[in-house]
Amino acid sequence: MHKTKPRNFVPPIFICAALLIIPRLASAEILFTNLGFESAKIVPIPDDVYGRVQFDQAVPGWTAYIGSEPQTMILYNNMYLSSSGFALMKTNGYVYDGKYAMVLQTGLRTGQQNVSLSQTGLIPAGTQSLQFKSSGERYASFDVGINGQALPLVILQTFAGYDLYAADISQFAGQTVELKFNEYMVIGYPGELSLDSIIFSPVAVPEPASIALFGLGGIGLFLAARRRDS
Repeated sequence: MHKTKPRNFVPPIFICAALLIIPRLASAEILFTNLGFESAKIVPIPDDVYGRVQFDQAVPGWTAYIGSEPQTMILYNNMYLSSSGFALMKTNGYVYDGKYAMVLQTGLRTGQQNVSLSQTGLIPAGTQSLQFKSSGERYASFDVGINGQALPLVILQTFAGYDLYAADISQFAGQTVELKFNEYMVIGYPGELSLDSIIFSPVAVPEPASIALFGLGGIGLFLAARRRDS
């Protein structure tokens, strides 16, 4: 006797194909986003006494913590006087590229806490170094870590008010990791750490001697220009 197939019958070959595809989709890697903080959408918090805005809209892709508490609000183009917190800045004093930059603040008073900014994503294959522009330790005690491992930082170049930092992250290339910027409170000293233009670079971090020679070369060019102008 001939049996008819049910209307919702799915051939076994398609079921097998789906079972092969679904795990691949589930394990699709998520890339890092908004590394220059340029994806900001400013959504004010109604009646907030500090004039803060929604964090997830202002800094999409990132998570901010004061101590261990995730933050849902952030100051916009303004900063705290003596409290720990975060600010999305749109002024030339803090923005080194583009329109926006992030500022992490640790408070002046006892009882304030360390702050951190983190994101989890895929470091592209072939990456050699992490690079970012920051006010650095001129204003704060800070470090940068991947999966909780602090990275040795070097300064590639120094500019007026900020430095170009780099760290060798070649061992993490092609991996999904947590990238975290940590600023640590110093009692009696207000910490202020600006961040901008974070990139994963295929360029390796130069040896310290090479950096020193680069710096001396820049000084030599500057002095030569001064002599020509005199």
